[in-house]
Amino acid sequence: VSALEGGALKRPTSRMRNSKAVAEQTKTSLLDAAERLFWERGAARTSIMDIARQAGVTRGAFYHHFRDKRAVLVALIERVHFLQDQAVLQRAAEQKLDGIATLRTWCREVFEFFVVDQTRQRMFGIIMHGQESLGDLYDLAEGHRSELFRSHETFEVLLKRVRREKRLAATWTPATAAIALQSMMYGLIDQGVRRTDRSDFRPTALACIDRLLDSFARDSTVRKRA
Repeated sequence: VSALEGGALKRPTSRMRNSKAVAEQTKTSLLDAAERLFWERGAARTSIMDIARQAGVTRGAFYHHFRDKRAVLVALIERVHFLQDQAVLQRAAEQKLDGIATLRTWCREVFEFFVVDQTRQRMFGIIMHGQESLGDLYDLAEGHRSELFRSHETFEVLLKRVRREKRLAATWTPATAAIALQSMMYGLIDQGVRRTDRSDFRPTALACIDRLLDSFARDSTVRKRA
């Protein structure tokens, strides 16, 4: 970016570029430090000085980038880019998958999305923390938690589609199946985030997804999976 000064175009110097790079690195270090401390201690038990000290910078450097801990949590959430329901559903539509296959693809992708990346794991855990751990940041986390839990609505829409396709087992309604699926998914993600042996847990988790989805289908024979 060039600056206009006295009618002349002034190009950034190497010092200006270096200063910007240092500032970005400092901001990243602060976010990394806050993520780790919020995950390990909870936001309520983490002070601004704790974050600055963990990042190896001064309190003044913290305030240069963030107004308070709330601004830090907003920035942490923004850099994760949680998987969007519509992106998964769009790909399923393009592949012309039926309702059960769409749910299977979606649930597998969501599980893999969280358990393979440490930042996503920590942010899921931070957002799911209770009020005691989050303190005055609880309302902010709750808003994003509600976005995550909104998947229940999409689950139910897809399961109504399965029922219209006359493929939903008589033992399930779209509403009860959606609740069961969402509860299982959050349980599996929570265990996946907390376990140290995630590679060993992955096959078990994916098998759980398959077994529950198989129980939704009216046809009990072996099904072709996506």
